[in-house]
Amino acid sequence: MLAALVALGGLARSADAVSRCGRVVDAGTREGLGGAWVKAMPPGARVRQTYTDSSGSFCLEGLPAGAWPVEASRLGYEPYRGQLPATGASALLPLRAQPLLLEGMTVAARRQEETPAAAFVENIPLDEHRSESLPQVLERAAGVQVRHQGGLGSFSTASIRGSTAEQVLVFVDGVPLNQALGGGVDLGRLLVGGVDQVEIYRGAVPARFGGNSLGGVVNLHTRAPAAHPRLALQAMAGSFGTWQTSATLSGPWKGGQYLGLIEGTGSRNNFPFHDDNGTPYNLADDEEATRQNSDFAALRTLDKAERPWGLARLRASHTFDLRHQGIPGIGNYQARQVRFDGWQDLSQVELAGPATANSTYEFSLYHSFSQDTYKDLAGEVGTGVQHHRNSTQGAGMQGVANFLLGSGAVATLTSRVRAERFAPQDLLRPNSQLPTSRRYSALVGGEGELGRGRLRLVAGGQVEGLRDERARTGGLALLEGRDRDRQTALVGGKVGAEWALGEAWAVQAHLGRYQRPPSFYELFGDRGAVIGNTDLRHERGVQIDAGLTFAPGGSGPRRRLEVAGYRKQTRDLIRFVQNSQQISRPYNIGRAVVAGLEIRSEAGLGRVEMTGNYTYQRARNHSPFPFEKGRDLPNAPRHSFNLRSEVRVGRSVLYHELNGEGRQYLDRANRLAVAGRLLHTAGVRRQGGDGFEVTGEVRNLGGTQVEDLWGYPLPGRSFFITFGKKLGDRAPSPRTNQPKE
Repeated sequence: MLAALVALGGLARSADAVSRCGRVVDAGTREGLGGAWVKAMPPGARVRQTYTDSSGSFCLEGLPAGAWPVEASRLGYEPYRGQLPATGASALLPLRAQPLLLEGMTVAARRQEETPAAAFVENIPLDEHRSESLPQVLERAAGVQVRHQGGLGSFSTASIRGSTAEQVLVFVDGVPLNQALGGGVDLGRLLVGGVDQVEIYRGAVPARFGGNSLGGVVNLHTRAPAAHPRLALQAMAGSFGTWQTSATLSGPWKGGQYLGLIEGTGSRNNFPFHDDNGTPYNLADDEEATRQNSDFAALRTLDKAERPWGLARLRASHTFDLRHQGIPGIGNYQARQVRFDGWQDLSQVELAGPATANSTYEFSLYHSFSQDTYKDLAGEVGTGVQHHRNSTQGAGMQGVANFLLGSGAVATLTSRVRAERFAPQDLLRPNSQLPTSRRYSALVGGEGELGRGRLRLVAGGQVEGLRDERARTGGLALLEGRDRDRQTALVGGKVGAEWALGEAWAVQAHLGRYQRPPSFYELFGDRGAVIGNTDLRHERGVQIDAGLTFAPGGSGPRRRLEVAGYRKQTRDLIRFVQNSQQISRPYNIGRAVVAGLEIRSEAGLGRVEMTGNYTYQRARNHSPFPFEKGRDLPNAPRHSFNLRSEVRVGRSVLYHELNGEGRQYLDRANRLAVAGRLLHTAGVRRQGGDGFEVTGEVRNLGGTQVEDLWGYPLPGRSFFITFGKKLGDRAPSPRTNQPKE
């Protein structure tokens, strides 16, 4: 580490001697503009060019002394032409907004931070120095419930507006993580330190994500490489042997920029909990127990590099996750020998830029591979002795093109092809040949948006063709008679509108139709407490939402209010249902209706900031069976809310967070219930000099006994302290949530 610091210091001194740095900002808001193209043209010397990072910062290497002409441009803004100062002072290049397309957006005549008419969307910026995990961040979003299978770092999934985890699409920098294998995307395995911002789309889904989602979209933006050398270090320690450490190195390199991150996390997770010994009505055998075999350790890396290629930007990235953990057992059962190990990586190459003055394109290739090993030699969890190793490999390409069609009209075309291969292996019978399944998919879609005065209209649709190839069963009982290939086409579409009632008020409404095929996990699952169901049919759904938003602009205190109602009707809804032996199997529920109301607010006044949301929903089962008709759907609480407040005192920030959920059920007959919960988190964050920061936090302040998905107990009161240090920072990030003085 000392050698790395010495090397970084040498890089910084060298960069100061031969580079010219600055920021590109919005001329109106003075916020940094990421992804802007900057070009310096010294007479008689080679042209220097680069892109700005997420804070709008840039550095041009190898410029001779003098004041040289410079140009800066970004889609959606008028080009800037001026001169770099002759001295080494940082340059400030302001760009004025104009009605052009923005990179990654399908919107005209408005800036990137504004909400698109395609969906109700929430953006959560993340600071580098933080102690919470990605599931904890998502729990603060409106309409989102996160489910955990155990303690810290355990398998975690997200539900949006009463959806299942399988219905929620998860992307990293636009690359889909949902696999044909299914089972929902494990949020606990995703990189945390390298994430810069989380986008959550509720309801209608923009075309660039494929558009076909019953539950919504979670899109993670990883951090952009810095335009100048910088190093960020972080370390965290907490209750139950919890630890986390990470290092990020970023800066310019050979005309481009790079970023490298390594992150390690782990925990013993040996927290105490109240054990009723499986007899909730007999209090005589209740006792306090310590959770066993719930430990985990993980190593994650992120590598990114990008550079200009003419007017375009070329970017390559790679993420890797290695995990070793125990499976503690179903509910309060103490399994002691079950282990789950795995690794996965994701690689992507992307090219994006302007095609013409009124159009942009994004094209990417990606490849993913994951391998998981589940070991239960004592038959402690699930249906018997198991030792499986499953591999999933996927590859695909996708393209998005945006076109400005006159004043206020935008068209987006998107396409994606993908191939996946799922190969199971039974390590108890190494000579057996388990079937390999494949899924091929091709999607074509489009979306158009038209703005006239105060009204914006959006409409889009997509067609996705699927082909499932299931190899011969080779004696696997679950698949006997189910080895035929299957081809199908999924058709979806949406319409939406937004009407501006003034400078701050607006009304939005959307209507969409979607479909989802069952995943391999739902069809053939046989791991632990889950058994597949090969008779599953495709889900089909229609959803509608409407709401009122209040978001005044300007430089005053930050304020926002959003009230939205929604209704989703689903045919053949796929839900995991737990039986009396605590074994879960997916079923098609004939008809289900989820209706709800969401309220989200943000307010900042001086040194105080508050954010909050509340969701009330009724998730009703409308199947024809008397024992479940009219009952609540499993794992869908009626009430949920989150309230977070921050107070800044000098260099310190004191914060408190209150998270609550109402009672929910585990079964279709609503006989197995999980009690409601109310959890407090409190902490203080202190910023020191020279980029140093320390955070102390107490979670579950009241020590409440909590159960989550399928009755898994969660940790009680726990303490954490986090240290962070930044070296080489030249410009602050515009995404800090500090209140204006």
